[in-house]
Amino acid sequence: MKSEGGVHQNVILDAVCAAAESASLKDLTAVALPKLAEAFDATLASIVEVVPGEELQLQEYVAPGMPNPYPQYWRGAYYESDPFEELRRHRRKPQVAIMSQLVDPKKYKSSGFYNEITKPLEIERVLEAHLVIGDCATPGTVSIVLSRSRRQLDWNRDHVAALSQILPSFAAVVRRQMESSRSSELFDEILAHSESKPCLALDRLGRLLWTSAAAEAFWREHFPAEKGPPFPLLQAARRLCGSADRREALALKPEKLWLGEAPGFGPEAELRLLRWRGGGEPYVLVQLSSRNRGTGLAQTGLADSEKLRSLYSLTQREIEVLGGLVQGQSNAQIAKSLFISPETIRTHLQHIFEKLGVQNRVQAVVKINRH
Repeated sequence: MKSEGGVHQNVILDAVCAAAESASLKDLTAVALPKLAEAFDATLASIVEVVPGEELQLQEYVAPGMPNPYPQYWRGAYYESDPFEELRRHRRKPQVAIMSQLVDPKKYKSSGFYNEITKPLEIERVLEAHLVIGDCATPGTVSIVLSRSRRQLDWNRDHVAALSQILPSFAAVVRRQMESSRSSELFDEILAHSESKPCLALDRLGRLLWTSAAAEAFWREHFPAEKGPPFPLLQAARRLCGSADRREALALKPEKLWLGEAPGFGPEAELRLLRWRGGGEPYVLVQLSSRNRGTGLAQTGLADSEKLRSLYSLTQREIEVLGGLVQGQSNAQIAKSLFISPETIRTHLQHIFEKLGVQNRVQAVVKINRH
């Protein structure tokens, strides 16, 4: 039996029953996800979970027998041209959205993501639903992604309504998976990725949950008289955790906090509000870094950074990358100082060159030095 929108209602019921018997996302993928694909006549049905890492990393669960675009997606860095990524960063509700109808069609069809991934695999029309809502860099965010080819009818409001109705049964699986694993194991998993960096974690009371060896060395170097994190950092952590009761809190961007005598150089901290997988108590992950007087924006030839930002529509991160460029740093050096990957630096540079109207690094530095 189908609804007016072409949804197989009896198969949806089978998918809900299968979800009720699933204890993990792997179980859900093996049993319920194929039924969901059948119910919605989808060419691809997958579940995507954000996992801890230096940058956005995903665990993908693809229904058996269906094409898996994700290895090629990450290996080819197609996320850099994926027009859906901007939507995912800012979308909090509705929980279900027809992603391929929310982007500019020309931008979508001219992207490498479309021409190299979705079009060849016939998964151009995308219906996406959040099981657990959060920032796309927040461990625990889980989404269902259903796709159709351009030869099929597009998604409509009936599909959105049908998928919305079954979300609670699928979200319950996420909660069961979380409850089946100890919180301490999850916490170790999250922070293991930060062991080599100067990072620490604070709870909602500002208490130290964990610190890396690099962070301890950072304190000894910059705050030899302090026995632990300075009070302004603890205060900021308590304030961020206090905001976690608001639904939109986990959509906040990482917050910068200068710990030196004046902003622009000296030690600084980047604070990111996180939660346990599927919910629970919030905590703050802090990443530490330092700018000396030779690396502050005011000393890199970018003293009038606000003017440059306004003149060329540069973002704050592009200003920081441009500062390293003016100093003659390599991509690897800039990436290390900003705690991001060289691949991300190349993407930023491409955007910077386009905005400045130049072709290469030398032309960019020459143009900036004229200001």
